[in-house]
Amino acid sequence: MKNRTDVIESRKLSGYVNNIKDNIKRRYSHYKISKLRIIYKEGLEAEDSADFNLAIRKYLECLEMESDKLKCLRRLANLYSNLEEHQNALELFYKIANLNPNEETLFRLGEEFYKQNKFKKAIQCLKKSLYYKRRYLNSHILLATIYAKADNSDKTEQYLTNVIKIDPHHKACLEELIRFYYKRERYRESLSILSRYTSQYAEDTSIKIIKSDLYIKTGRYSKALKILSQTISADEKFSSFIKEMQYKKINPTEKEKEFINRITSIKNQKLVRFESNLQDFYNEKELIPPNPKDAFDLSILYLLMGNQKKSLKYLLFARQLNEEKKYS
Repeated sequence: MKNRTDVIESRKLSGYVNNIKDNIKRRYSHYKISKLRIIYKEGLEAEDSADFNLAIRKYLECLEMESDKLKCLRRLANLYSNLEEHQNALELFYKIANLNPNEETLFRLGEEFYKQNKFKKAIQCLKKSLYYKRRYLNSHILLATIYAKADNSDKTEQYLTNVIKIDPHHKACLEELIRFYYKRERYRESLSILSRYTSQYAEDTSIKIIKSDLYIKTGRYSKALKILSQTISADEKFSSFIKEMQYKKINPTEKEKEFINRITSIKNQKLVRFESNLQDFYNEKELIPPNPKDAFDLSILYLLMGNQKKSLKYLLFARQLNEEKKYS
């Protein structure tokens, strides 16, 4: 049987050994953390300098030392995704979502499925992300995009309007809603969204053209003509073409003079016929309105003669007649 002194000595030795072990563990842990930081930094530098193969090797080296390091997993998953190595990216996004399930990680997983055209799985992930945060904007935007590709109008509208509820100033989504309602001939709703859009952002050419067409379709022809005139006048190429045609009309070569005379003759014939048909229609001598194509032809002829104002007038007339023809 051990005496008291031996027991005390044994305990002291055991404590000393444990202290040494703890010290070694701390030093190794410190070394490991330092080493991880160095390798991870080298990976970031390689990625910044577009040496992607080296970056991948460095991130994989980090993960060999600590397989659950989220920061490194995210960098590598994003890198694989950007390099279109989708299977590798997908495996890592799966792992990240399992380790740390939240609205962002599930969105990234859904986004990766979307990039691979696996829409059903993408939708499942994106809807799961909304369980964690109902107003997570990115998931609503991507869901609207997927449903639009799948021609699901109801769901597309639902998620587009969700985006506007979350962020009333979302420029791209407002533009998409304008086009969404316009394509489905829901003109009043398109104009309503357009009004919100123009109160916040300057209109680009495509939005101005839609706006002018919406005014035509809702019977506001003078407003449509004004917008078209302003839009086309601001276009340098169109303005240059009009000026060139006006110059050639004043200072034509022999060939240009012959061309202008021929165009003028055709225009005059068409104009007389068109206005006669229009007058008969308004006086109820004819039941059928003038052909919209005749108005469009006149628009082109006036354009070739360098007369922008009359060209736009007859272009608008053609659109107006075409709209009236639809509902007659």
